[in-house]
Amino acid sequence: MPLVRRTLLATAALSALSLASATAQTAAPTVINVELSDYRFEPKVISLTQGQTYRLHLTNPSSKLHGLEAKEFFETVALASWSASRVSKGGIAVWPGQWVDVDLTPQTPGDYAMHSPYPMNELLGMKGHIVVH
Repeated sequence: MPLVRRTLLATAALSALSLASATAQTAAPTVINVELSDYRFEPKVISLTQGQTYRLHLTNPSSKLHGLEAKEFFETVALASWSASRVSKGGIAVWPGQWVDVDLTPQTPGDYAMHSPYPMNELLGMKGHIVVH
């Protein structure tokens, strides 16, 4: 087989492998920014689509520990393996001045309550909903 023909075949094979590899990569998750500050979530309602992967990017700009608890919601999602340890007992804690990312894919449509795991914060308005369509 002539050298030119072997080179062309090798180039075509590498191009096909490169294209297959790029196609096999999954799309990046949709980022949802959620701010946990004194006595509020922003946004108060998080709208998601069943089966789509999201990255919840939780930030806490305040000087107090805050969290987002949604036990029923977290029971119905598929968490990325690296995210699983960040969700404990249906909630996520975010230390003052810090942020936490969690990748998840909602599996079940519904309207799920979310609130602060700290009772006084919830009473003062730190609550909302996660809606999965």
